[in-house]
Amino acid sequence: MEHIFNPSPSSATAQSFALLALWSPFDTSSSSSSETRDSRLIAAAAINMCSTLRCDQADTDEEVLQERRKLGVELTSQEVALLATAEQKKILVSLL
Repeated sequence: MEHIFNPSPSSATAQSFALLALWSPFDTSSSSSSETRDSRLIAAAAINMCSTLRCDQADTDEEVLQERRKLGVELTSQEVALLATAEQKKILVSLL
């Protein structure tokens, strides 16, 4: 529960919630498991985490940095890290 209300989630946490939303319990005969697990709520938490991480801007960030690289501009170490993060965020968004 603490991960849902974390003000700065990690991309790994958001990815975990996205995968949990897709997974269904093996024991479907137990009524308590279906009553306590709501895939829609888990998916909504994953989407909220992605929004907090600004995953919706990952594509734009990546395009800008790739274009600068194509023009021959040497990227700083901070920009290289931002590019790697943008690529990870794009993968995360593709899961949702």
